[in-house]
Amino acid sequence: MWFEYAHGKEKIIHMFNSELSLVDVVFESFLFYTHSSLRVNFHVKKIPQHVPEKWKTVKFNSIRINLEFSNIIKFESKGCNLGFRCTPMIYFNDNNIYLIIKDKDFELRCISEFMEIQDIAPFLGRP
Repeated sequence: MWFEYAHGKEKIIHMFNSELSLVDVVFESFLFYTHSSLRVNFHVKKIPQHVPEKWKTVKFNSIRINLEFSNIIKFESKGCNLGFRCTPMIYFNDNNIYLIIKDKDFELRCISEFMEIQDIAPFLGRP
């Protein structure tokens, strides 16, 4: 699973019974900032069957997830449009986390030492 080597993976395990998929998500934004860190934001449209009990009283049609990649070893970004649907590739190899996001007009590649699941919340956005 994409979150197997993430710090904070317990959030996915307990909140969604390990079933939060990043297939066909909306790539909303990214921020490359101080101390060699990258924050990426996705909207997950495919809602898992198991969600936190407190979410059942909230109106939402997607899940916002923020991932943080730190101790960046390599970072590349080409293109200028975000807000597209994609299936990010996240995997672990040689003690590093790899992130690859591709679209016809955009590409992002990142190799880092760490990935943290920062925030997960219900989100009500455009259908």
